[in-house]
Amino acid sequence: MGERPSGTGIVRATSDCDIEAELVLDRAREVMTAVLADRSDEWPTSEAWKSILPGWFVDACADEMSQSEALDWLDWWRGLPPQEQRIAEEERRWALADWLHWLQPDERQWFWWDAAIEGKNRLRLDVEVSGWPAALGALEWLLRVAGVRSLTIEEEPVID
Repeated sequence: MGERPSGTGIVRATSDCDIEAELVLDRAREVMTAVLADRSDEWPTSEAWKSILPGWFVDACADEMSQSEALDWLDWWRGLPPQEQRIAEEERRWALADWLHWLQPDERQWFWWDAAIEGKNRLRLDVEVSGWPAALGALEWLLRVAGVRSLTIEEEPVID
């Protein structure tokens, strides 16, 4: 108790959930527990992670794109107005390998600090960030797959 964040500070994410917030929190914890339980010297391959992570999470991830498919998507995205680009990014499913990249110890910029259920369908999650701005897309994808409908992330960390 009384532990203080060692990074830049705490960023709060509040969310409205499609399902009960307690289930969303349980699902997010299930995935993160699997990630953090890996104590091997070498980061597992995407194929190995498919058997480590919960099936519901793996199934929600997109198939890997070929380089040609990724370039085609990027060309399409660049042709959209800025507001539609944002929507397209939010709706796009992450490939498992892309998500895992941002969870590797050398890449991850956020660390689960605290969580609380603030209503039947409302969840609050506090994450410690190592710098600001921080890459939080992998966290957003995890929460979205776990059952979050809308997510609001504070614009800057709170330093206690």
